[in-house]
Amino acid sequence: MESKEIERKYILPPCNPKRLLKFLGIPYQKSKIVQFYTPDHIRYRQRNGHFYKTIKKGEGIERTEIEHLITKEEFAKAFMHAQGAIIHKTRYLATIEGRIYEFDWFKDQLRGLAFLEVEFPSLQEAKEFTPPPKIAQIILDEVTKNPNFTNASLALHGMPIIDADLTKLLEDAKSAAVNRLQAKVILNFHPYHDISYLLKATIYALLHIILNNKNAILAGDQDSERLHQLRIAMRKIRSYLTLFSHIHTVPKDLQKELSYVMKQTNRARDIDVALAWMEEYKKELPPNLEHHLDAIIKELQKQKAKSDKELHEFLHSEAFKKVLADLAEFCQKVEIANLPAIIAAKRLLKKELKRIKKMSKNLSKKSYPKDFHKMRIEAKKLRYLLELFQTILEPRYFKKALTLAKEFQTILGEHQDFVVQIDYLRQLQQEHKNKALAYLVEFLEKKAKKRRKKFLEKRKKLKMLPSFIQDALCRYEVN
Repeated sequence: MESKEIERKYILPPCNPKRLLKFLGIPYQKSKIVQFYTPDHIRYRQRNGHFYKTIKKGEGIERTEIEHLITKEEFAKAFMHAQGAIIHKTRYLATIEGRIYEFDWFKDQLRGLAFLEVEFPSLQEAKEFTPPPKIAQIILDEVTKNPNFTNASLALHGMPIIDADLTKLLEDAKSAAVNRLQAKVILNFHPYHDISYLLKATIYALLHIILNNKNAILAGDQDSERLHQLRIAMRKIRSYLTLFSHIHTVPKDLQKELSYVMKQTNRARDIDVALAWMEEYKKELPPNLEHHLDAIIKELQKQKAKSDKELHEFLHSEAFKKVLADLAEFCQKVEIANLPAIIAAKRLLKKELKRIKKMSKNLSKKSYPKDFHKMRIEAKKLRYLLELFQTILEPRYFKKALTLAKEFQTILGEHQDFVVQIDYLRQLQQEHKNKALAYLVEFLEKKAKKRRKKFLEKRKKLKMLPSFIQDALCRYEVN
């Protein structure tokens, strides 16, 4: 039977279909669909125990469709000639304001992909159509005229993406990083841009923040925050490369180079932090012990002058220039992962949440400080991921998830700071035997213990994170 197929197609966020439709208050009928294509571009489909052979002509909003009901045997025979992947999806059929809406959620290699298709009796009605508000709020984009999003293209090429210009994205990333001190940038991205481009643009922005801070340090800026933010940018880049290693090919030497650079800047940063600690320590000491730290502070100030000189030499070094050049080359190389950013976001966040849940469950009062430090690293990675995907997540739930991730990172970060300070003071005790150091070690051990206790008391709030993140992914642009 030949007929005109007039429809518009939209992409939806990668959320649980039943949960989404329940949230929208939409009743539906469910059916499972299996379909494939043969080399002559004919579609074969199985739905609710029936089998169909369909020929479509044309593209975009209006196409000609010739469909026949066939036997199971004919379907099986055609299956032997299937080209590309077999598509498995679940269709949720809903009637809204008298119009039929087809919500399709895909499985297997297309998991996370979701479409909404709406058919019309006339081309004019299709052109005039505007999705009702409760549907419009979950639509990511219309792809009616984008050939990457046809089912035939899905079978042949897999997960679809919306094409982007990497050069333009890198230019925008560089502009966002101009004169920035803090290692944080917000890049506007389409949810269906390839995740590789989002990764590269973010790293490119962080690279220019590193350059900003490096140039300021070499120009004589004495603000210790410059080195701190340079290191945070490096740490973020290293974390992203680690988190994305199973999705995107990363040059083997690049992570080693980043680790080497971090180590070369450790000494200068440690002395900056130690001097800041000493000023704080003096406030905690009994009056009769305050002067005991004066000699140590003077020694640290001498060491700082030496470490600053070494830092300047390193920032001028070929090794540092090479890692920046290698990062720039990595960012500018055009390559894609064939994975939309928002679907990658769901997979990566889900994986990180699973890791955090397992690690948190194993922590107790008897756990070693290093175990809490590992937990801190994972909390930090979760925060970095949330920041990376900020502009493709629903703002309200994104903020809730980020606030919670920051809370745990802060508690664990303070704990780690105390642990590092205790180790540093114990090293000083071997060189400078005085009562002030012994007093401070005991004081900081109590502080560290309180932070461990605080985390263990609050970790039950971790159960809220998956819900916040799911809602951030699912309810796109909900007011």
